[in-house]
Amino acid sequence: MVRCSIALNGEKMKLPMRFIIFFLLLSFTVKGELYQQRLQGPHQVRILEEGPASYLERLELIRSAEKTLDIEYFIFRQDRAGQVLVQALKERALKGVKVRILIDKSPLAPPLGADVAFLLSLYGVEIKYFNPITFLSLSRAFHRTHRKFIIADGGRMITGGRNIGEEYYLLKKDFSFIDRDIYVEGPIVANIAQTFEAFWAHSLSKKPKVKRYHRRAISGDGKLKLRHRRIKKAWKFFLPDAKAQQFQVSVEQADNGNRALAPTLTCQDMEFVSDRPDPGKASRLFADVFYAQLEQTKQKVLMETPYFITMERDQKILENLLTQGISLELVTNSTNSNNHPMVSNVLNRMIRGWVLKGMKASFMTAHRPPCLYCSEAPVADEKVTYGLHSKSTVIDDKTAMFITFNMDPQSQLRSIEMGLFCHDGPALAQELTKLIEGHKQVSFSFDKDGRPDNGLGLLQGTDPWEKFMYFLRFLPSLMFAQLL
Repeated sequence: MVRCSIALNGEKMKLPMRFIIFFLLLSFTVKGELYQQRLQGPHQVRILEEGPASYLERLELIRSAEKTLDIEYFIFRQDRAGQVLVQALKERALKGVKVRILIDKSPLAPPLGADVAFLLSLYGVEIKYFNPITFLSLSRAFHRTHRKFIIADGGRMITGGRNIGEEYYLLKKDFSFIDRDIYVEGPIVANIAQTFEAFWAHSLSKKPKVKRYHRRAISGDGKLKLRHRRIKKAWKFFLPDAKAQQFQVSVEQADNGNRALAPTLTCQDMEFVSDRPDPGKASRLFADVFYAQLEQTKQKVLMETPYFITMERDQKILENLLTQGISLELVTNSTNSNNHPMVSNVLNRMIRGWVLKGMKASFMTAHRPPCLYCSEAPVADEKVTYGLHSKSTVIDDKTAMFITFNMDPQSQLRSIEMGLFCHDGPALAQELTKLIEGHKQVSFSFDKDGRPDNGLGLLQGTDPWEKFMYFLRFLPSLMFAQLL
């Protein structure tokens, strides 16, 4: 028998090689289970549909944390929405709560700046950037963490489609997202917190670099000296001010007490799936599990996604569902509501083919849908363009999926995605279906020939300049569709 030696407290021990192999295999098994786990038992869930309610729920989750706050986002903007949350995080850190924030360092979406991170560190708040790009690491520039959540005390969390930024909570006055989150309390949250630990400790997660003027900002007596203009600017963002306080008041007024109207439901069979932090195909887990769920559909799939660009694998799966006579419904953005115009060019070319194959498609216009969890209908602002950002799927009226995954090449091949699946939960699935059906009320659908049934065309609602740019993007969208 082959043996090997290991050192333990200065002494050598001989172990059979088969035991070494066994423990190595066991370690790989544990790693796999970390990123996919299905638990039986009660999970309290609540859908956070309206933007102001979802924002206030985040504030409440932060302010009620007693031990830990683990936060991971693709985008964390340095606007009023980010400012109020940062101030709340600072206050919790002062109360002894361990606060850690992991933000994707995408070149296209600048996170909280290093200056704010430095000031937060003085209060005990830790920040890391995931996969910051340099000239030597351009090959992994599209390897982004698209995961989104706040976990309090390892047992309560909010996850879903929303990032941190005013536009994700219906609070921006030119463009805002129609989005969706879910509040979860139960044992699955502890597993998700473990994946945060793995991402936090990963070699791609880096602490912000300390600038020279950061070091000079601390005087010999330990007091902060605002000597540099960037530190001064960050300090203004960092501290409560009248505008930040007014922002919170405006959010509460916009919510108008509606946060309490969303029902709390129970999921007895919850599954969590996430991609791993490492680059490469071997770390891609979520898409495989998601599509496997679709393939098990018996009757109906109701899918809502902001971007819909199919590739070979998902195209075959969806076509197979239609061939079996399974109802396949899609709710997505129109050209007028899409915040990624190139995606709209690609989608408009393919949608007629899908409708002719049997798909039922609804394209959201730029209008705000009705509010299911509102005591009275909110006043729609005609100056605001509303774009869909929700990512949810219902299968056979009993499986409800709340995911970060978009139906596009970026999510399938490059971004790190995650999601929660509530299996055999008809009450939650029914509630989610109601919300998606409400979005159809501000959408247009297609006739049997695959054309918009209202006769206004795919570019309805766009102005002449947008139409001109749409046709200007035609050739680039043909060339770069698989990069979107």
